[in-house]
Amino acid sequence: MLLEMTRPVQGGLRQERKLDAVSNNLANVDTNGFKKDRISFDDTFKAQINKDFSQGSIQTTGNPLDFALSGEGFFKIETPEGIKYTRDGNFTLDINGVIVDQNGLAVMGQGGAIAINAVNATNIEKDLFVNSRGEILLGGVIVDRLDIVTFKNLRKL
Repeated sequence: MLLEMTRPVQGGLRQERKLDAVSNNLANVDTNGFKKDRISFDDTFKAQINKDFSQGSIQTTGNPLDFALSGEGFFKIETPEGIKYTRDGNFTLDINGVIVDQNGLAVMGQGGAIAINAVNATNIEKDLFVNSRGEILLGGVIVDRLDIVTFKNLRKL
């Protein structure tokens, strides 16, 4: 009798996990840099959640501080707990001219946190440019280069 009840319960739990993943994916469909979850089950029917790291669509926003990565790579963000990685390139400047994410955490370049001297820029929308090598130019002068990192095994993230 117990064995007869185990299979329907396992099936229900699997469906619940799938529903949770689909709900999370739908709730975050408009979140910049969000990577959807995929559910798979091993031989013992244990659920495994896998991130889908495929390239999302790139949209022009008109904000010179919105950066997008084409292909592999992650932006490095400095947090109080250490370096974190993201593909969300929705950045702004803080009051000190440092490029930060939406949580106010510094975006890292080759020389540390990237600071833009906006005082020297007459129009940051026109004067700020990022080239295909990740170099940030202000008025044609290289300020820093984004520290983009890749990983051999994305499952460890």
